[in-house]
Amino acid sequence: MAINKNICISEYLALFIKTKKFNYLIRAIVLSFAQKRILEIAWSVYCLLRHRPLEVHRSSALSLIRRGAIELLRLRCFDGLYFDRDNILERYAHRYAVNDIPHDFSGARLEAIIETQGRLVLGEYADNSARLLCIDATKCVVIKLYCDAPHVRHIHAIHMSEAERCIFVTTGDGSKFLDKWEFSSGELVFIARIKKHLAGHTAAINANGKDYFGTDFSSRPNYLERLDGKRFFFPTLAYKMAVLHMSLLNERYIVCLSGEHRPLGKRCAVSIFDSMREIFIHCDYIEPYDSGN
Repeated sequence: MAINKNICISEYLALFIKTKKFNYLIRAIVLSFAQKRILEIAWSVYCLLRHRPLEVHRSSALSLIRRGAIELLRLRCFDGLYFDRDNILERYAHRYAVNDIPHDFSGARLEAIIETQGRLVLGEYADNSARLLCIDATKCVVIKLYCDAPHVRHIHAIHMSEAERCIFVTTGDGSKFLDKWEFSSGELVFIARIKKHLAGHTAAINANGKDYFGTDFSSRPNYLERLDGKRFFFPTLAYKMAVLHMSLLNERYIVCLSGEHRPLGKRCAVSIFDSMREIFIHCDYIEPYDSGN
């Protein structure tokens, strides 16, 4: 059976759903084995059986919170959720040596761009390239650690952790790592691999003194996860949508933008998680955002 490596698992599944031809389903399964993603699928089946979507607990101030959340998403995501090399040059050329970014650098997700300690840190999101770039006002340092890691396709997210005083980097797709990095003598250095499996988070944020990470499982259960292992599964509408972006409202409410992976669907949903009460207070569909995928 011929497997087209340019077609991803989600596309084979979409073809199966559309045509009902089992050869597409078989190809998706074969590709899952080839990409070492069977553990991920087994975990998703377990979650389907053991963890149902969480209920939404309405808040008396929901109307004001929701308006603030939507406006926050509009401001944060106004320029899109993905930035190619030209977008990055246009946005950061006045502060950093972004002209030194390699010309074949594909781009980065909004969630994999941070500014800290006078540096711009980028994580490449491409079909098969996962370079980490650390750029200051005079130079661009290219880190290729993930380019040599088996089954790492790209970098999903970079998070500056105030709680842990470090930088977290997450990868996808076959190898979903959560790694800890720190600055040492002015250089960004790898410290430790926090999770070796099931950690391909596509967004992260600090709320109420804790780091929360959002998952990226296509058409499977998704959740917010903390470093202490506690998980909060999304309500029904966002349960099977990957997390695209997370913002913090009023230093308390985590605003999550989730979306279906194309070509399986185009719907998006916004969920609001109260980090103090540890409950979801809102979840509803929203106009689709362009994730760049």
